[in-house]
Amino acid sequence: WTDPLTRLDYAVDLSNHFEEDFNNEGKNVLIGVGIYTKFIFKIRVYGVALYVSANDVAADPKLREMAGMSAKELKQNEEFFKHLLNMTDGDDRPIEKTLVLQLNMELSADTMRSSLDADWKLLDQRLKDMVTNSSLRPREANENMLERIADKKLNPNRCSCGQTAPNEFRANKSCCSRGTTLSFTWL
Repeated sequence: WTDPLTRLDYAVDLSNHFEEDFNNEGKNVLIGVGIYTKFIFKIRVYGVALYVSANDVAADPKLREMAGMSAKELKQNEEFFKHLLNMTDGDDRPIEKTLVLQLNMELSADTMRSSLDADWKLLDQRLKDMVTNSSLRPREANENMLERIADKKLNPNRCSCGQTAPNEFRANKSCCSRGTTLSFTWL
């Protein structure tokens, strides 16, 4: 799915999206996309996508109650968002959720980290810490990131978003380029 405002692409199903094996189709499907905007200049900073199991969504009685609501009503319903972030299955066990952030502009890794910590009112501190400590931690760049670092057109500043690369890449760990995807999964 392509967001019409940012032209960022989001997988509809994560079964083949990441290096990890998500095992089967429908386990992590796109259920919503939002855009984080700085309102002073109406700058679209990054997109946020939430993925959950299609079966879990279909079986959730609270979401069935909300099924008749319009997109506008759901956007204004804080309870809807809190429920999505804290959903459980029929046996009251937490279900797996995946949050994917895609940058619409180059940002410093520190700016990204502070934005997640300060501006996300629906995430509790445990989830904020999980996002910043897992997605922005130093680690070796994988093949996809090495390609992004080397792409002078898409990434002129060689941003690696905290990831280390061999010296010949001249990677800049302090910034994240447009199109960089940060994701994390939790129960």
